Amino acid sequence: MLQNLPPSAEDEFYLPIWVVPLLLGIVSFSILIKLLKLLEHGYAGIFDKPVYRNLFIYKKLPKADRAFLKKQFVFYNCLSRKDRRLLNHRMLEFISEVKFEGMEGLQLTREMELVTAAYAGLLCLGRKYHSYPLIETVRVYPEEFYNEMQDRYFKGAFLPMWKTLAFSWKAVSEPQQGHRNLLIHELMHALQWESRLSQNFDAERFQKYFKKIVKKLQDKEVKARVDSGFFREYAFTNEFEFMAELGEYFFQSPMEFKNNLPELFVYMQKIFNIDIQSITNCDETV
Repeated sequence: MLQNLPPSAEDEFYLPIWVVPLLLGIVSFSILIKLLKLLEHGYAGIFDKPVYRNLFIYKKLPKADRAFLKKQFVFYNCLSRKDRRLLNHRMLEFISEVKFEGMEGLQLTREMELVTAAYAGLLCLGRKYHSYPLIETVRVYPEEFYNEMQDRYFKGAFLPMWKTLAFSWKAVSEPQQGHRNLLIHELMHALQWESRLSQNFDAERFQKYFKKIVKKLQDKEVKARVDSGFFREYAFTNEFEFMAELGEYFFQSPMEFKNNLPELFVYMQKIFNIDIQSITNCDETV
């Protein structure tokens, strides 16, 4: 008689036999991913570079875009084939992630997008975290533009609160004097702000060597060389302007930088994780 009794509610609820190993697999996979991230972070902290920069490189610039870069940028021709493919991929990602706006009647062109993306990619070539989370909009002006809040005209500006990069196309496209480079200057601002707000190892490396730079400037000999005329007076406005000028100097005149300020050059090389001399000085155009 007992065998004919209906099953209880508890008897009706059961887990299929395959669910338990599936759940164990999901938990084990999650633990493995976290462990790998911890190991990756540890490696980057010890060796000052990421384990890898991009797992997948699949976006390709059109032939006309690549021809433009070869003609416009010496550094593009100096890159290895792998780094050129990586830069192409990241340039396209940058262009797709931000919104370009032509201001004051300026008609946007592909050249404006490529030039901006090329410098954005160059500064992050040695990083894993290469996007610019604090740049959502790129505003391109024909000439200097007026800022009502500061009641003055600017050639370029990075506005973190509005996640906006703005610059005068005339100032970017005309020949630069000395080691000046407006886009590198403003992109350096974006990277330094990001290094303060993010916790990834590229941001941590930026902060680590920025602090070493500040400490090295307490050395009277180094400070005397810094003060001897390598930088504009504007560079000493605050830490952001000084780092922006260092970035310009590093990418535009690396040999001069290395010869004049070797201590700071080493720290900048660590921040960007690239061999800047090989990128900016090569004998063969490929």
